[in-house]
Amino acid sequence: MPLELYHTPMGYVLSKVIGTLLAPGIVLVIGLTVATALLWTRRFGPRARTLLSALVVGFWALLVLPIQPWMIETLEERFPANPPLPERIDGIIILGGAIDPVISQVRHRITVNAGAERLIAGVRLAKAHPEAKLLYTGGSADPLR
Repeated sequence: MPLELYHTPMGYVLSKVIGTLLAPGIVLVIGLTVATALLWTRRFGPRARTLLSALVVGFWALLVLPIQPWMIETLEERFPANPPLPERIDGIIILGGAIDPVISQVRHRITVNAGAERLIAGVRLAKAHPEAKLLYTGGSADPLR
């Protein structure tokens, strides 16, 4: 998707819809639905059984095998956890996702989730480097809110 389109309201909504449809669980459910529908046809019945069997094997693989921890570990080990920092830091960016905007709105107080370490690390860096500008990126990623 061109960068210019993403910065429009329609592009934002489109990116959220496409991202949701490409989530692995959704792809498997869509595949199961299509395969089940094709089972009812004479022309595609044998192919549908093959597709359905492959999807069921895929579901079981995701449930039984440690695929997700292996993928996460591979990504996390790719970058050093605490790299050496320069003496002078001009800015600190705290990535969003640590504050749950929906629950925070309901409870009328800030509610954090498993990403709270981002806030803690950001505050530590801000205290160690008071000259640095602080930028927090966040908000609801829900296109309807």
